[in-house]
Amino acid sequence: MNFYTRLRSTAAKLIRSKGQLLRVYYGGVSGYGAGTSDAAGLPPVLLSGAVFDYPTKDVDGTKIQRGDKRLLLEAGDSIVPPGTKDRVEIGGTMHAVLDCKPVAPGGVDVVYEVQVRAGG
Repeated sequence: MNFYTRLRSTAAKLIRSKGQLLRVYYGGVSGYGAGTSDAAGLPPVLLSGAVFDYPTKDVDGTKIQRGDKRLLLEAGDSIVPPGTKDRVEIGGTMHAVLDCKPVAPGGVDVVYEVQVRAGG
């Protein structure tokens, strides 16, 4: 295990202990509330994440709108980063994924920084 995989493990532990469980629906959502996604009827994936509001200075009304959320999601070898066709449920509200950037120093995904918008 190299430095960055240990860092990823530490980040995941912190996110799990201080964050919350989020439902990630890969491929969108069909039958929202039924607990399935469009991706061949697969159930949502539960991932730990920390949810933040964007600072007012970063809200430009276009790329980042008021109400957008910034997520730090746990990363791992078996975790697929969410894309723009995916949805994340936060506190019972569905959010569209607008962007996902892996934080990957040394080529190892440590966390995923995800921008989401309600109403997805």
